[in-house]
Amino acid sequence: MAETKIISNINEAYQFVGSCAPFKIRKAVLSSPLVGENSVYLVALRGTNQSMDTKDPLGLPAAALSGGGIRNIYFDLVKNAILKDVPAGEMLVFIGHSLGGMVCQQLGADKELKSRYRILNVLTFGSPYILFKGSKCPLHRMAERADILPVICSLAFFANPFMGNVRHESGGYYFNFLGAHCDSYEKSEVWRKYDCFGIENGTRTLTFVEE
Repeated sequence: MAETKIISNINEAYQFVGSCAPFKIRKAVLSSPLVGENSVYLVALRGTNQSMDTKDPLGLPAAALSGGGIRNIYFDLVKNAILKDVPAGEMLVFIGHSLGGMVCQQLGADKELKSRYRILNVLTFGSPYILFKGSKCPLHRMAERADILPVICSLAFFANPFMGNVRHESGGYYFNFLGAHCDSYEKSEVWRKYDCFGIENGTRTLTFVEE
């Protein structure tokens, strides 16, 4: 499969996240009708692999910690890579699925990253909301109606499971849990009306710079 060269909607964003192992940092051009074109770095994180290995960044132990807003091996891995590979003063855009989306929220709220970079947006698919104290960057959460993980897998469930700027759509998966959590965001047409920032009927696009 040819690598994605442009991300204009949720389906394309999710497909790009699926190509990460376990994450990617790519330089891109963000096109927006309001501010024109700007150079950004896209940081994309994939979801859990169900491993119980505490040393696996995609493992369930990391997911459990992230769900509680606690620093974890996946968070450290991606943060260190950003600090190493992205020059200070650049703009960051985060996208992530499931566990990856939770870690994206943690990264978007990190004080050191916020002081070093301009964080423009966090976009998640099938990810619970992570409770934080203080402000963080703009967050857009996409949740298939039949996908229960965005509701039950973080401490936010005990406060308000629908907080965190979540948009629900139904791709017709109903009782197909795995399809709802994974396939819907890639295949369902209902998500194509959201742009690469998760804005309904938005026109932002991300075009990757050749490396």
